[in-house]
Amino acid sequence: MLKYSLYRIVTSIPTFVGVVSLVFIIMRLVPGDPALLILGEDASREAVEQLRDQMGLNEPLLKQYVDFLVGMLTGDFGRSLRTNQPVLAEVMRVVPYTAALSFAGLAFGSVIGIGAGLVSALRRGRPLDYLVSGFATIGVAMPIFTLGMILLIVFSYNLGWFPAIGAGTEGDVLDRLRALTLPAFALGLSSAALITRMTRSSVLEILGQDFVRTANAKGLSQRVTVLKHVLKNAMIPIVTIIGLSFGRMMSGSTITETLFVRPGLGRLLIDSMYARDYTQVEAAVAFFAISFIVINLLVDLSYAALDPRIQYG
Repeated sequence: MLKYSLYRIVTSIPTFVGVVSLVFIIMRLVPGDPALLILGEDASREAVEQLRDQMGLNEPLLKQYVDFLVGMLTGDFGRSLRTNQPVLAEVMRVVPYTAALSFAGLAFGSVIGIGAGLVSALRRGRPLDYLVSGFATIGVAMPIFTLGMILLIVFSYNLGWFPAIGAGTEGDVLDRLRALTLPAFALGLSSAALITRMTRSSVLEILGQDFVRTANAKGLSQRVTVLKHVLKNAMIPIVTIIGLSFGRMMSGSTITETLFVRPGLGRLLIDSMYARDYTQVEAAVAFFAISFIVINLLVDLSYAALDPRIQYG
C-alpha cells in the first residue's frame, strides 16, 4: 500500500502542475491591471509602471512562469500583490473555516444520503421510495445558491433560528455551530441527493445477490442482514461518491461562503480574483488541487479496508 501511495503521489504531480499552470495563464489573460486596481484610475502612468516593476509584472511572461513554477514546487507561493504578505499564511488562516464547512456538509450529506437511500431501496416500488427518489432528483437539480437562499429566508429571516451571515463569535462554540449549521446544511443537501441515489442503486444490486438470500433463509433478522451483509458490501460505490462529494463541497464552498458572508478559502479566491491578485489566486487554487488529490488517494486506499480482496501492487 505504501508503494502504491507513493506511485499515486508521483503520478499526481503532472496533474497538479497542469492545474496551476492553467490558472497562471488564465489570470494573465483576464483583463485588468493589478497595479492600476491598487493605485486607482487616477494614478499616473509612471507610478503604475513603477509598481508593476516592484511586483515583477514587467518581466517576460516565460520568466514569470518559471519563477512561479519553481517557487510553487519548492513551497514558496510568493507574496500577495495587494498586501505584500506571504500568500500561504493567508491561505492557512482561512483553511480551518472551509475545512469545518466541508466536513460538516459531508456529515449532513452522508447521514441523510445513506439513510434515505437505504430506506428507499428497502421500500422499493412503494410510496416512500417514490417520495425519496423525487426529493433526490430535486436535490440534484437545485443549485447550492438557490437552496442557500431558501434556507436563509426560512430559517434566518423568518424564524430567526440561525444567523444570516458570518462565522460566529470567536471563542463561543455554540455561536460558531449556529453560524455553521445553515451553510453546512445547504452544502450537504446537494451532495445528499447524489449519495441517496448511489446508495439506493448499490443496495438494490446487493439485495439481489445469492448470499443475501442465503442469510434470509438462515433466519437472520432484516436488521442484521442489511447492516452486516448488504450495507457493508454496498459501501465501495457509496464511499466513491462521498469522496467525489467532498471534492465538490470544497469547490462549492466558494458559493456558500460568498452567500453566507463567511471567511474561507472560497471567498478568499473570489476576492483575490476581483483584485487580480495573481499570486493569491494561484495559492488558493493550488490548495484546492492538493485537496482533490489527497481525497482521491484516501478514497482509493479505503477500498482495501472495505474489501480485503482488493490488493495494491
